[in-house]
Amino acid sequence: PLDGVGQAFVSLRSATSGSERLVGWVVPSDATATLDTHELREQVRQLLPNYLVPASIVQIDVLPRTAAAK
Repeated sequence: PLDGVGQAFVSLRSATSGSERLVGWVVPSDATATLDTHELREQVRQLLPNYLVPASIVQIDVLPRTAAAK
């Protein structure tokens, strides 16, 4: 686990150019914290192969849920 990250989600997104890239969303473990997303990418780069490192990471307040709470 990465320091300060409570929850995380990564998804493959299509760009308008037709290319695809990984985008990560993170929720801090402390609701009042602000995470350094550039530093998080560097930490992930140390743990995973380059093709699994998200092109960008976005901090959000909560992860969205479906109607079935999934």
